[in-house]
Amino acid sequence: MAVFRSGLLVLTTPLASLAPRLAPILTSAARLVNHTLYVHLQPGMSLGAPAQPQSSLVQATFEVLDFITHLYAGADVHRHLDVRVLLTNIGAKSAFLPPLSGSVQNLAHPPEVVLTDFQTLDGSQYNPVKQQLERYATSCYSCCPQLASVLLYPDYGPGEL
Repeated sequence: MAVFRSGLLVLTTPLASLAPRLAPILTSAARLVNHTLYVHLQPGMSLGAPAQPQSSLVQATFEVLDFITHLYAGADVHRHLDVRVLLTNIGAKSAFLPPLSGSVQNLAHPPEVVLTDFQTLDGSQYNPVKQQLERYATSCYSCCPQLASVLLYPDYGPGEL
């Protein structure tokens, strides 16, 4: 049952490993968000590190473009969701200008919840990781003041891990 109107999904798994897991992740997100789901790609980012993660460039390679195509195709089964891939940190290395410190991107529907595929070792909703996720989301995008956070643990079928 969807409980939030808009959400931000931060994908941290490397793209090669993420593609086969995408359908269960989107299904889990669709259970929580019922209107707009923004997707932010940050493959390889760790939310478990002591330092606050920063947004970094994701080069616009064929792998990234194929993944985005795969993501939109997979999202099509969730007709109630308006899925939008955020391209703020995707681009050619020479064209990338890091965001100014304190610069926050405004979104049409400020997210009420931030979700991630990042998983803790014990499979819990580990509080410091959720706090890192919330701080990361609000450092990049305009979010609702009472931003909630959820670590997604989708039900991967056999052979999907």
